[in-house]
Amino acid sequence: MERSIIRQVPFGIYAHIVRSNLLILDFLFNVHKCYYLFVSINLLTYYTYIVECSDGSYYTGKTSNITRRMKQHNGLLAGGAKYTKLKRPVKLVHVENYTTNKFSCNREAEIKKLSHEEKRKLCLTKS
Repeated sequence: MERSIIRQVPFGIYAHIVRSNLLILDFLFNVHKCYYLFVSINLLTYYTYIVECSDGSYYTGKTSNITRRMKQHNGLLAGGAKYTKLKRPVKLVHVENYTTNKFSCNREAEIKKLSHEEKRKLCLTKS
């Protein structure tokens, strides 16, 4: 389930809400002669990423915090994948962001099925 929070905001900042790409759940209603919008604010962005290891191989993963995950893969923080532990340093070569964990997981599975050459082409074309 996607984590989100409902906020009540004054109508005057409608333009700001649209520019921030927030999902508007309900339109205007009148409460004590003041207009409000209900807005769903997604608290997390999910990332599917590809890192290139020092031996030229690729590792595909997903995370909600790409900066922390890169530090883990490079041994600066505890954690990280067993695969990348012996192939450091790794560098981030491709990132895709998603609004839900489900989409991120599905994309990770798709990328993991690709051959090394297909992953290389993906990194060159979309990065």
